[in-house]
Amino acid sequence: MLSESCGNKSGNDKRISFNEQLDEYQKEATEFLDTEEGINMRMQRSIQVEGAFGIIKEDAKFRRLKSTSMKRVKIEWDLVCIGFNLMKAHNKLKRNDIIIS
Repeated sequence: MLSESCGNKSGNDKRISFNEQLDEYQKEATEFLDTEEGINMRMQRSIQVEGAFGIIKEDAKFRRLKSTSMKRVKIEWDLVCIGFNLMKAHNKLKRNDIIIS
């Protein structure tokens, strides 16, 4: 990690730090995202994930978890996901006029 002092008018020295390894990781990530495979992966993410989060937030009005412990947060999120998947299954069955008896 590289750091430098920088003086200011008040006389208090402040330090600016640069993490060279982090910069290297960011360059690698940027280079990968600019490749054809990276572009395809970004497109898939926008298709697969962003829509689901949008529906959960806007249509279901779910914006905040009520639990605080990790165990309960996982349970609460799993229930939200189950509800979302049931809604998708219901809508698909309704569109295809499939009757389950």
